[in-house]
Amino acid sequence: MTQCTLKIGEIIKALGLEPHIEGGFFRRTYQSDDQNMVVTAGGQRHCMTSIFYLLTQNSPIGHFHLNQSDIVHYYHLGDPIQYTLIFPDGTLKTVVMGHDVLAAQCLQLHVPGGIWKASQVMHGAAGYGNGRPAKARTAVSRALGIDRKADARMRWLRASRSVCVGVNLAISYYV
Repeated sequence: MTQCTLKIGEIIKALGLEPHIEGGFFRRTYQSDDQNMVVTAGGQRHCMTSIFYLLTQNSPIGHFHLNQSDIVHYYHLGDPIQYTLIFPDGTLKTVVMGHDVLAAQCLQLHVPGGIWKASQVMHGAAGYGNGRPAKARTAVSRALGIDRKADARMRWLRASRSVCVGVNLAISYYV
């Protein structure tokens, strides 16, 4: 085990992160327990949740998935994170989150519900090639929850790679 790998392991342990179904690691850090639950097609959800999200050299990609709720991502540390967004009209947009705001990297990114989204940690000054992670935080209105029926309907996309943008996709559908 290299020193960099050990540091990533220490970060994962210190933050209590677990593998995320889309790639990377996460931990829910907040859910709005003091407010009424919101009823959605996928069931009851908290009004808001927040998570830590970490991409690493060994898990550098957050695979394409569809969130029904608005999400705000907050960049914290590490190498830049590139987000690829596919809008309902087919428009493709790439946004880079990172600390270099003078190079048009953003510290905060709003992704409306109904947008296909993937993320990937990029090579950067933090030394991604040396195993440096990229860490962000996400706040979600109408908390995340997997709609198992929709997820099953989307599996054929994953198998056929028909939504592929040059990447082998894992597809999740959230409400």
